[in-house]
Amino acid sequence: MLESIVKTELEEELLEKGDALLSPLGYRIVDLDCRLGSKSLLRIFIERLSSPGESVSLQDCVTASRALNEWLETFDGIPGAFDLEVSSPGLDRRLRLRSDFESNQGQEVHLKLIEKLEGLGAQVRGELVNADTEKVLIGLDKKQVGVPWANIKQANRIWKTE
Repeated sequence: MLESIVKTELEEELLEKGDALLSPLGYRIVDLDCRLGSKSLLRIFIERLSSPGESVSLQDCVTASRALNEWLETFDGIPGAFDLEVSSPGLDRRLRLRSDFESNQGQEVHLKLIEKLEGLGAQVRGELVNADTEKVLIGLDKKQVGVPWANIKQANRIWKTE
């Protein structure tokens, strides 16, 4: 039973340790991207624990970056040189945990999938109806599609300007 989108073992370790370092400072990691290569990239999206959903300042990003960088310099899970980017989740906010999905019910979302869904392809865009312990339910036109947690690689809320 999953209640978050799928992450690699390395990403899970980075999330766990990163949250442990940042939570005493008042931050939570919303999501991260980890791209390994000759020069790896670790991109981390944070929010304030005291005011989730509100914008994160440049100073918040600097504080979080310093705390994470100190630990990452001694972490052997990322081989070689790497760049660390810490930022706000932005308007097209990432969704990772079940609680992220629950707080965005009724919003338009974009899901990137690990495996294609029959008749839909590898990406789904629609209204977030619900999230339970097994799947995320998306409204598409006049039907609803359940996407298992284990098939979601990335999820974003779509910001609409009206």
